[in-house]
Amino acid sequence: MEITEFKTIKLHLSGMRFSDDYEIVCEGENTTVTEYQRGLRDNEHTTSVTRATNEVLDVLNKCGVVDWDGFYGPHPDDVQDGMMFNLRAKINGKSIRAEGSENFPPHFHELTEFIYKALR
Repeated sequence: MEITEFKTIKLHLSGMRFSDDYEIVCEGENTTVTEYQRGLRDNEHTTSVTRATNEVLDVLNKCGVVDWDGFYGPHPDDVQDGMMFNLRAKINGKSIRAEGSENFPPHFHELTEFIYKALR
């Protein structure tokens, strides 16, 4: 299914020494991408950038985010550490939820790479 509109996407990533939240908010022709980063010893900072909504929609469609709804990726038995994620979104008027622990939906890393590059 093609994503034609979205309101918000909230992505929480956490590991042993970090906890980061990302929020992507559509504001018409522009979209704000915000990072709320928390590390050890209360090192916190917030970064925001604005991107064209069409660019964000292209990435969301290439990654197939709408198909992630209901994804649950349990932690693999043979992995001792890793990253956990939790995604909540309003896409095409529908609530999307996905979560996992060192187990991700297809193209998850392409979405996070887009977010990282947009913020840097």
